[in-house]
Amino acid sequence: MRLIANKPCSFGGQKFYIGDEIPENFVVDAKSQEKMGVITIVNDNMGEPEGQSGPLFTQRQVEAMIAKAVEESGKKKADSRKTVKNAAKEQADKLFSTEEPNETNTDGAAAGIQT
Repeated sequence: MRLIANKPCSFGGQKFYIGDEIPENFVVDAKSQEKMGVITIVNDNMGEPEGQSGPLFTQRQVEAMIAKAVEESGKKKADSRKTVKNAAKEQADKLFSTEEPNETNTDGAAAGIQT
């Protein structure tokens, strides 16, 4: 456990400034000092589960797991159902249809366009 000063303070006859580490034996009641905002208590095993002495996975294991997940998600993205494909094709046909206007003027211009 480490004690870090949040404010300028004095323990054991010594002055400590923001960010300084305070020896544990200088502070009588560290928890109350932390509640008042004077210090921060930093556990040496912060972020690790109880009884855990090292990382859960190596970097190589994590990269392999990510690659496998990406590969599997790629297999699941395409939907091969016939109805979905047909509906998508119909929508594409509607959006990209190239129908010509039926009505033209005598000069060949499209109906509704004035020259």
